Amino acid sequence: MDPRRILDPARHDESLRALLLGLELAGLDDGTLWSNYLALGGTRGPDGLSALLRGEHPMSALEHNVIAQVLNETFLDQGADNPVPYADELPRS
Repeated sequence: MDPRRILDPARHDESLRALLLGLELAGLDDGTLWSNYLALGGTRGPDGLSALLRGEHPMSALEHNVIAQVLNETFLDQGADNPVPYADELPRS
């Protein structure tokens, strides 16, 4: 999967489900999520990231993977595994 490619509608829906569940379970606040997202190469501002997670913008595989990596690193820091799937692991709804 080309990381810059926009996720198709089925994968986009699965992406949002996975990321929002991961965000809820990780307990990250918006500021921490955004700063960690930037540190891993994310390019959106805080409002753009929030809009992306509300489904207001199409998401690329790369954007999904950066957010998933932030969440999975948080889970590792908490002693857990990597529960958030990466774009190429997303099921089709």
